Amino acid sequence: MEITAELRTLAKFTAGPLPVLSVYLNTQWSDQHQRARTTTFFEPHLRQTGALELETEAARQSLARDLERLTQWGQQHLQSPGESAMPGVALFACAGADLWVECPSPLPFEDEWTVADRPMLRQPARLDEDYTNALLVLIDSRAARVYEVVLGGFFAETDFASEVPGRHKQGGWAQARYQRHVQE
Repeated sequence: MEITAELRTLAKFTAGPLPVLSVYLNTQWSDQHQRARTTTFFEPHLRQTGALELETEAARQSLARDLERLTQWGQQHLQSPGESAMPGVALFACAGADLWVECPSPLPFEDEWTVADRPMLRQPARLDEDYTNALLVLIDSRAARVYEVVLGGFFAETDFASEVPGRHKQGGWAQARYQRHVQE
Protein backbone atom coordinates (compact mmCIF):
# COMPACT_ATOMS: atom_id res chain seq x y z
CA MET A 1 0.00 0.00 0.00
CA GLU A 2 1.28 3.46 -0.87
CA ILE A 3 1.12 5.26 2.46
CA THR A 4 1.45 8.78 1.02
CA ALA A 5 -1.54 8.35 -1.30
CA GLU A 6 -3.59 6.79 1.50
CA LEU A 7 -2.71 9.67 3.85
CA ARG A 8 -3.82 12.22 1.25
CA THR A 9 -7.15 10.44 0.79
CA LEU A 10 -7.75 10.18 4.54
CA ALA A 11 -6.71 13.80 5.14
CA LYS A 12 -9.44 14.96 2.74
CA PHE A 13 -12.07 12.75 4.36
CA THR A 14 -14.80 14.45 6.38
CA ALA A 15 -17.80 12.70 7.88
CA GLY A 16 -19.68 15.77 9.04
CA PRO A 17 -21.46 15.03 12.32
CA LEU A 18 -20.56 11.31 12.21
CA PRO A 19 -17.78 9.99 14.47
CA VAL A 20 -14.60 8.59 12.90
CA LEU A 21 -12.64 5.99 14.84
CA SER A 22 -8.87 5.98 14.47
CA VAL A 23 -7.25 2.97 16.12
CA TYR A 24 -3.50 2.29 16.17
CA LEU A 25 -2.22 -1.00 17.56
CA ASN A 26 1.21 -2.42 18.25
CA THR A 27 0.72 -6.00 17.03
CA GLN A 28 4.35 -6.99 17.43
CA TRP A 29 4.16 -9.90 19.82
CA SER A 30 6.18 -13.02 20.27
CA ASP A 31 4.30 -14.53 23.20
CA GLN A 32 0.85 -14.57 24.79
CA HIS A 33 1.71 -11.83 27.32
CA GLN A 34 2.47 -9.33 24.58
CA ARG A 35 -0.76 -10.28 22.79
CA ALA A 36 -2.61 -9.75 26.10
CA ARG A 37 -1.15 -6.23 26.29
CA THR A 38 -2.85 -5.34 23.00
CA THR A 39 -6.10 -7.04 24.01
CA THR A 40 -6.21 -5.19 27.36
CA PHE A 41 -5.85 -1.93 25.44
CA PHE A 42 -8.42 -2.81 22.75
CA GLU A 43 -11.36 -4.24 24.72
CA PRO A 44 -11.81 -1.47 27.34
CA HIS A 45 -11.73 1.15 24.60
CA LEU A 46 -14.50 -0.72 22.76
CA ARG A 47 -16.68 -0.55 25.89
CA GLN A 48 -15.85 3.10 26.64
CA THR A 49 -16.60 4.15 23.08
CA GLY A 50 -19.91 2.27 23.15
CA ALA A 51 -20.91 4.29 26.22
CA LEU A 52 -20.45 7.64 24.47
CA GLU A 53 -23.52 9.86 24.26
CA LEU A 54 -23.85 11.14 20.70
CA GLU A 55 -26.21 13.90 19.55
CA THR A 56 -27.87 12.34 16.49
CA GLU A 57 -29.39 8.95 15.79
CA ALA A 58 -27.31 8.64 12.60
CA ALA A 59 -24.11 9.14 14.62
CA ARG A 60 -25.20 6.54 17.19
CA GLN A 61 -26.02 3.98 14.48
CA SER A 62 -22.76 4.63 12.64
CA LEU A 63 -20.75 4.22 15.84
CA ALA A 64 -22.62 1.02 16.76
CA ARG A 65 -21.83 -0.52 13.35
CA ASP A 66 -18.18 0.55 13.66
CA LEU A 67 -17.88 -1.02 17.11
CA GLU A 68 -19.46 -4.23 15.87
CA ARG A 69 -17.00 -4.43 12.99
CA LEU A 70 -14.05 -3.61 15.26
CA THR A 71 -15.19 -6.33 17.67
CA GLN A 72 -15.22 -8.86 14.82
CA TRP A 73 -11.82 -7.64 13.63
CA GLY A 74 -10.42 -7.95 17.16
CA GLN A 75 -11.73 -11.49 17.55
CA GLN A 76 -10.23 -12.48 14.23
CA HIS A 77 -6.83 -10.82 14.63
CA LEU A 78 -6.12 -10.40 18.33
CA GLN A 79 -7.43 -13.67 19.68
CA SER A 80 -6.35 -16.05 16.93
CA PRO A 81 -3.27 -18.16 17.65
CA GLY A 82 0.03 -17.44 15.92
CA GLU A 83 2.04 -14.33 15.26
CA SER A 84 0.72 -11.22 13.60
CA ALA A 85 1.67 -10.68 9.95
CA MET A 86 2.68 -7.06 10.58
CA PRO A 87 4.09 -5.36 13.70
CA GLY A 88 1.59 -2.51 13.50
CA VAL A 89 -1.90 -1.83 12.22
CA ALA A 90 -3.98 1.32 11.86
CA LEU A 91 -7.76 1.16 11.49
CA PHE A 92 -10.01 4.00 10.37
CA ALA A 93 -13.76 3.47 10.56
CA CYS A 94 -16.94 5.44 9.95
CA ALA A 95 -19.77 3.15 8.84
CA GLY A 96 -22.16 6.07 8.18
CA ALA A 97 -19.73 7.47 5.58
CA ASP A 98 -18.70 4.02 4.29
CA LEU A 99 -15.13 4.26 5.59
CA TRP A 100 -13.12 1.23 6.63
CA VAL A 101 -9.40 1.41 6.04
CA GLU A 102 -6.99 -1.13 7.50
CA CYS A 103 -3.33 -0.12 7.16
CA PRO A 104 -0.77 -2.77 8.13
CA SER A 105 2.67 -1.40 8.90
CA PRO A 106 6.09 -3.09 8.98
CA LEU A 107 6.83 -0.87 11.99
CA PRO A 108 4.83 -0.94 15.23
CA PHE A 109 2.55 1.94 16.19
CA GLU A 110 1.98 3.28 19.69
CA ASP A 111 -1.41 2.06 20.93
CA GLU A 112 -3.93 4.84 20.39
CA TRP A 113 -7.74 5.06 20.17
CA THR A 114 -9.41 8.27 19.01
CA VAL A 115 -13.00 9.26 18.25
CA ALA A 116 -13.18 12.51 16.28
CA ASP A 117 -14.84 14.17 13.30
CA ARG A 118 -11.98 13.11 10.98
CA PRO A 119 -9.22 10.47 10.91
CA MET A 120 -6.26 11.18 13.20
CA LEU A 121 -3.16 10.77 11.05
CA ARG A 122 -0.25 11.84 13.23
CA GLN A 123 1.42 8.42 13.54
CA PRO A 124 1.36 7.34 9.86
CA ALA A 125 2.34 10.87 8.79
CA ARG A 126 5.36 10.67 11.08
CA LEU A 127 6.32 7.29 9.62
CA ASP A 128 5.90 8.59 6.08
CA GLU A 129 8.13 11.55 6.93
CA ASP A 130 10.82 9.45 8.63
CA TYR A 131 11.11 6.72 5.98
CA THR A 132 11.58 7.19 2.26
CA ASN A 133 10.37 4.50 -0.12
CA ALA A 134 13.11 3.06 -2.32
CA LEU A 135 13.82 0.36 -4.85
CA LEU A 136 16.80 -1.93 -4.37
CA VAL A 137 17.89 -3.63 -7.59
CA LEU A 138 20.41 -6.49 -7.67
CA ILE A 139 21.63 -7.34 -11.18
CA ASP A 140 23.95 -9.99 -12.58
CA SER A 141 24.42 -11.43 -16.09
CA ARG A 142 21.49 -13.83 -15.80
CA ALA A 143 18.87 -12.24 -13.57
CA ALA A 144 17.71 -9.18 -11.73
CA ARG A 145 15.90 -8.87 -8.43
CA VAL A 146 13.91 -5.78 -7.55
CA TYR A 147 12.98 -5.14 -3.91
CA GLU A 148 10.60 -2.41 -2.85
CA VAL A 149 11.65 -0.96 0.51
CA VAL A 150 8.74 0.69 2.32
CA LEU A 151 8.94 2.08 5.86
CA GLY A 152 12.36 0.57 6.38
CA GLY A 153 11.32 -3.00 5.49
CA PHE A 154 11.04 -5.12 2.35
CA PHE A 155 7.52 -4.84 0.99
CA ALA A 156 7.67 -6.64 -2.35
CA GLU A 157 10.15 -8.67 -4.37
CA THR A 158 10.19 -9.25 -8.12
CA ASP A 159 12.54 -11.53 -10.08
CA PHE A 160 13.45 -11.11 -13.74
CA ALA A 161 15.19 -13.93 -15.61
CA SER A 162 17.39 -13.26 -18.60
CA GLU A 163 16.31 -14.29 -22.09
CA VAL A 164 19.87 -13.79 -23.36
CA PRO A 165 21.59 -17.07 -24.18
CA GLY A 166 24.86 -17.97 -22.46
CA ARG A 167 28.38 -17.96 -23.95
CA HIS A 168 29.42 -20.33 -26.67
CA LYS A 169 32.85 -21.95 -26.99
CA GLN A 170 33.50 -22.49 -30.72
CA GLY A 171 35.43 -19.31 -31.50
CA GLY A 172 35.95 -17.73 -34.91
CA TRP A 173 33.78 -15.14 -36.64
CA ALA A 174 30.59 -16.55 -35.12
CA GLN A 175 31.99 -16.08 -31.60
CA ALA A 176 32.48 -12.32 -32.03
CA ARG A 177 29.02 -11.83 -33.57
CA TYR A 178 27.46 -13.97 -30.85
CA GLN A 179 29.23 -12.02 -28.07
CA ARG A 180 28.02 -8.69 -29.50
CA HIS A 181 24.49 -10.08 -29.44
CA VAL A 182 24.85 -11.13 -25.78
CA GLN A 183 26.22 -7.71 -24.80
CA GLU A 184 23.39 -5.89 -26.58
